[in-house]
Amino acid sequence: SGNRPPGMEDAKGVLILSGKGGKRLAITLFENEEGLRRGDAALNEMTPVGMGTRSTVEFYDVAVMDMR
Repeated sequence: SGNRPPGMEDAKGVLILSGKGGKRLAITLFENEEGLRRGDAALNEMTPVGMGTRSTVEFYDVAVMDMR
C-alpha cells in the first residue's frame, strides 16, 4: 500500500494534531480490528520522526465520520 511502513498497510487514514508546547496527538484509522492489531504492533516497534515516543495509547470505535 504505497509507501507505508511495514505493518501499517491496513491504515485507512492518519490525522496528526499539534498542540501547545509541541504536544502532538496522532489518530490512525483502521478498517477492522485485525488491521488495528497489526498497526498497533508496528507502531510499538517504531519511533516516528518528529513525534517522540508513544506515551498513551487508547482505542476507540468511530461513531461519526463526516469529511468534506
